[in-house]
Amino acid sequence: MSSGMNPINLFALLFFSGGICVIHALKKIKHKTKIKNISKQLISSASAGLVEIEGVTWPLRSITHDLSGREIVCRSMVIKKRVNRGKRTKYETVWSKQSVEPFLIFDQTGFFLVEPAYSPLHSSIISELVTEHRYVLQGINKKGIESFYDFYDNSLSGLRLTSEKNFLTYFFPPLYLIFERTIEIGSPLLVHAHLFPDDSKRFVNLDLNLQSFREKVSRVLKSTNFKQTIFDKDKDGVIDEYELSRGFKGAMKASLKTPILNIDIKNNGTISEKIYGSLRSSASHELIIHNTFEEQLLNSKPIFKNWAELIIGAILIGCSIIVLLKSVIQI
Repeated sequence: MSSGMNPINLFALLFFSGGICVIHALKKIKHKTKIKNISKQLISSASAGLVEIEGVTWPLRSITHDLSGREIVCRSMVIKKRVNRGKRTKYETVWSKQSVEPFLIFDQTGFFLVEPAYSPLHSSIISELVTEHRYVLQGINKKGIESFYDFYDNSLSGLRLTSEKNFLTYFFPPLYLIFERTIEIGSPLLVHAHLFPDDSKRFVNLDLNLQSFREKVSRVLKSTNFKQTIFDKDKDGVIDEYELSRGFKGAMKASLKTPILNIDIKNNGTISEKIYGSLRSSASHELIIHNTFEEQLLNSKPIFKNWAELIIGAILIGCSIIVLLKSVIQI
């Protein structure tokens, strides 16, 4: 017998590796197909139950910041530590946390609340974000690990953070890495969730500068030609997810100087808008957030990666069957 891998072990390796690829790819493809088959609804006319909403984000209460100082409405953070497992070194999660604060999404017709805290699976709701930032945490030893629990909600003063892209990290792997995914203020958002209509007559009072931004958003959502004109910077006829995000953020910065947004207060010379309902998870529908619009999501490169992963998985399974048949014939 040859000194190579045992045929049964090789069959198992190829079969299970291929199976994992196929299952993962089918799950992603099924999710994209579900998105394509659900009709988008306007906020003011959406009915209770499963909905698909496209809009732009805004904070409900005070503005928070990510580790780089960007203004955000939602984030997830994972801290990993470098550990030695025999001859192998890898990073393992030692702490993680997900935003549970509600925030707003609006289109040209009104406002919804997005409520992550009501999701039993809220730790995974922003797994589809296009933006992930990685940082190296310096100057923290084992005794300082308890301070991780203060990073998320408190001031970041005193922390020594550098980008993971620093070339020194390739030669000197850091002890701790921070992975932060965020949704920034003024970002385009595609939300799948269960809609709970709001009959409590809650209202949002908008500063005129924010109202100016909303008017620009409304023009973009109503007119494809207008969106193409201001967002398609490379003039290739296609607006990708990065052009879409930059376009909305640019419009926001141009419109907003001193944005003010409060809830449940009387009209105080500002423009008052109704909150039509809340987007949450339910027993039948999970809250899923994509940091882009449907068109950009369905046309993104990961779709092709999913099909490639499916084909590779099928090839591995086919090879495993060939290995098994050859071993049976030899016996």
